[in-house]
Amino acid sequence: DNDVLSGRGVNIAHHTGNQRFRSLVTSRADENYCTTYTASEKRAVAEDIIRHIHDLNPPGRFLRRDGRGHVSRGLNGPWEELTERE
Repeated sequence: DNDVLSGRGVNIAHHTGNQRFRSLVTSRADENYCTTYTASEKRAVAEDIIRHIHDLNPPGRFLRRDGRGHVSRGLNGPWEELTERE
């Protein structure tokens, strides 16, 4: 699954899409990322990672649990797609 799930916990962390996402982040941020990259360079790295996820086949999405205050465990939904701004 290529989707990246927003949330906490072991099930979310071990989700295939989240593992891929963490790997992409790790591969693109070197030891100088926090100290020497400008805000625009950091934004470019983030946009590149998001584009990579969206370009997968099938396209990956960034999801969060649907509904305010909705508490659910595991990977059961419902899920909704994050907006580009989020």
